[in-house]
Amino acid sequence: FEQSYERCEDRDFLPIPTCVLEQDRDYSCVVQDLRLRFDAGTVSGVVGLFYADIEDEEDGALVGPVQSFLDPSAFHGPGEPVIILDGRPVLEQRTRNFAIFGEADIALDRVLPGLSATLGARYDREEYSFESALTNTITPPGRVVPGPVNSGDTQFDAFLPKLGLTY
Repeated sequence: FEQSYERCEDRDFLPIPTCVLEQDRDYSCVVQDLRLRFDAGTVSGVVGLFYADIEDEEDGALVGPVQSFLDPSAFHGPGEPVIILDGRPVLEQRTRNFAIFGEADIALDRVLPGLSATLGARYDREEYSFESALTNTITPPGRVVPGPVNSGDTQFDAFLPKLGLTY
């Protein structure tokens, strides 16, 4: 599925919007889970594959007098110098997940009537990456101040065994 939304907030709670936060966000998600069930008399179970791809992109603006960010209750009267900060954050994230799994229930009625064993496992791999940046424009004097740019990625692998007895 895909989702987009926009948000606008008045951050200084004054009758006129002097400090505004705007945010645009696009989110998409693709998930697929395929399963195959089997029943062979004394052994039954499931095997399957899982895949997910999630992307999240966000950009926004935080615009207003610098004093509003420091003290939202501050009122800027005539003659007071007002320095406007226009901050533009951008964030992009992506998560991908792959898994293969299986589980079998084995009837052990020959050993003890009503006893069964469950054997299973899941191998899971997740990859995550992100990039964020912030650009600020300060007026006056109209100077652009580049903010930090952060990025990174990581991955996780897990083998998850399962063993159980039911009576």
